[in-house]
Amino acid sequence: MFGVSNGNRFVGVIKRGISGIQDAYNRQRSAIEERANQQLATAKTKLEKERIKSDLELEKLKLQREMYSAKAAVKREKVAVAKAKREAGVVGIGERVGGFMHTAESAGKKFYKGLVASPRRKQRTKKKR
Repeated sequence: MFGVSNGNRFVGVIKRGISGIQDAYNRQRSAIEERANQQLATAKTKLEKERIKSDLELEKLKLQREMYSAKAAVKREKVAVAKAKREAGVVGIGERVGGFMHTAESAGKKFYKGLVASPRRKQRTKKKR
């Protein structure tokens, strides 16, 4: 169901990136809520209804934790791929231009801060007791 595995429900959609994970999370959450609503409709006692509600909240929290761990895995993978590309010397024109623009921007900010003096702040002294 939506690329479900025993360990993580989002393994099948990790290749699609963060948006794929978010879509899978939304589908899983709605399925969980629908199942809980069906169980609530057939529940007979107040205790049974409370148990179903608590199980729903627990399942939502587990699902959310899995989503965040899948998002973190995607980010780690992107960083690892970028690092491997840099080490291999495979750098595209966009990355070169982006690096140049970042360097120029930071140098421009430093230059501007040197031109503009920061306002002097009043020194506060402690009151004598």
